[in-house]
Amino acid sequence: MLRYSWKLRFRLSQQLMLLLAILLTSKVMANETLIFGHEEKIFSKVLNEERTLLINLPAGYDASTNRQYPVLYTLDGNTHFKRVVGTVEWLSRSSRLIEPHIIVAITNTNRFRDLSTSVPKDSPADRNAGGANNFIRFLADELIPHINKKYRTTDFKTLAGHSFGGLFTLHTMLTKGELFQAYIAMSPFVRFDDMELVKRAAKQLKANQSLTATLFMTLGYEPNLQQGYDDLVNILNKHAPKSLQWQSHIYELENHMSTPSKTLHNALLAISLNTGYMLHPKLIAQGFDTVKQHYLGLSKKLGRMVSPPEGTVNSMGYGLLSQEKIEEAIEVFTYNNNKHPESTNTYDSLADAMEAKGQFAEAKVLLVKAVQLATEQKHQGLAQLQNHLKAVEEKLVTL
Repeated sequence: MLRYSWKLRFRLSQQLMLLLAILLTSKVMANETLIFGHEEKIFSKVLNEERTLLINLPAGYDASTNRQYPVLYTLDGNTHFKRVVGTVEWLSRSSRLIEPHIIVAITNTNRFRDLSTSVPKDSPADRNAGGANNFIRFLADELIPHINKKYRTTDFKTLAGHSFGGLFTLHTMLTKGELFQAYIAMSPFVRFDDMELVKRAAKQLKANQSLTATLFMTLGYEPNLQQGYDDLVNILNKHAPKSLQWQSHIYELENHMSTPSKTLHNALLAISLNTGYMLHPKLIAQGFDTVKQHYLGLSKKLGRMVSPPEGTVNSMGYGLLSQEKIEEAIEVFTYNNNKHPESTNTYDSLADAMEAKGQFAEAKVLLVKAVQLATEQKHQGLAQLQNHLKAVEEKLVTL
């Protein structure tokens, strides 16, 4: 729907930012309560207790009735819900570098029981320890099916955990790696039970060479965890399957409690890049043919068809249009329209290129379709599309 000159769009963006600042200031001054997400309950037969979930749906979820979303499950939901929602919303809505996500934060009842991966050798009588495998059963057999049934989800799921949650995240990847497609382990408490997880990691990785996932693992300045963490990195270097895309980062200026913010941001970008949603700017600069070849290679690597994100392709089209490379822009917009025939924006953008070429009749056909789709979808941009159609019709009259 971008039809303005670059200068005009820049001026409009400045005006919108000013308006946003005024609105935010007004909210604060009015002392209004700001609420996001909702709480719901699920009774677990596996755990024999009721669990509380904190859930946040992407903006526009109710309006875009056909769209499905990846799900980010975060442990220690009481602590991390707001942080995760804020990071995902900023990266998906403001910068558009990642996909919008459904966020499911799992609150705790007995954290040590659920997240501990073994019964510590120094306290074998502790009946609360070692419940991680049972908690995985809860996730696999109850929680994930519940979320998939109730909400519009894709097959892509991410599990994020911090400290004991990070330990559980790694344990889940090692024991039931196919359950999630991405794992974020923030300052994982790998020293637990004399580094029991680290000691079995090599054997489990060698036994699961078909593991296909993304792992993003971090540590702050945490001398008490460093040795176990380093040992685990060495094991991953030696035994991780080629299909496991993993990264490890040490944030020397962070401590155990500050690593999650930086990790979440960087991990979500890495996952977006690995899955093909985000493209490196240097790749975009090489042109659309290079982008298409990149996605063909990525599709082969992942074993499923992956296409360039609609927004990325659209931006490339407008970049060409701003350079007056109209034929190339039409090719790019047509590709996007073929890939996303349900999107009003792809019709509207292709219509822009047709207008630039002087083909107003073709632009009208595209806009009629866009208005039809927007009406069916109850799209918030319907009025703008109707105005665009009216403007094209007026041009046709004057020809």
